[in-house]
Amino acid sequence: MDRFRYLFQQFSACFHDGWFEQYGEIGGIERAVGFGNLEKRKELLDFLLAVKAENPTPERWNEIWSKGESPYYITRETINSFFELIIEKLEEAVKTK
Repeated sequence: MDRFRYLFQQFSACFHDGWFEQYGEIGGIERAVGFGNLEKRKELLDFLLAVKAENPTPERWNEIWSKGESPYYITRETINSFFELIIEKLEEAVKTK
């Protein structure tokens, strides 16, 4: 399993059943970045910041996120829609721990 797929699965595993229904997508993301291993959050944040710096084309986005299919509630569409928010919340979570 490549490193990104592993990190994506670790992050998406934070989304428990019902979180999006109960808290909405933003609330679910806020809760997800508040849980888990600090080291993993830092790794994922570093990866997402590198992706952001790359400024990928739509084709590259599809390639990146196609590696991260997840059985949990978070989807590529959610990540694409909330990319900036996820980075912001991860940065907050890393700073406060």
